[in-house]
Amino acid sequence: MKKLKIFKKEFERWRSFFSVDYYSVYFELEKTDDFYAKVYTQINERIATVVVNDKWLKSNKTKKEDISQVAFHEAFEVALAELVPYTLDKDQTEVSKIFHNIINLFENKAFKILNKEINK
Repeated sequence: MKKLKIFKKEFERWRSFFSVDYYSVYFELEKTDDFYAKVYTQINERIATVVVNDKWLKSNKTKKEDISQVAFHEAFEVALAELVPYTLDKDQTEVSKIFHNIINLFENKAFKILNKEINK
């Protein structure tokens, strides 16, 4: 599948940008209406499993920049995963919300600038 290859390439590019190349990464497809992609990390083992929504990838509406932005988001989550052990005594729903607020801030403010800069 062409779009999955694009997603993997974009994820690897952003993973390198965030300097989390030391994680082993596995990709899985899932048919769902709940998310575009999500990542599960095992920080002690340095493993990240990225689950990508098969329906979203197959959609004619899904463009390369959309794929790159979702890959950016998931790679950023891997970078932030190192902080999770320091939050275990906190409400994990609230922690997840804070992490996603940070990621979304970067997506909304920096993604297009960084994407343009990296593609030069």
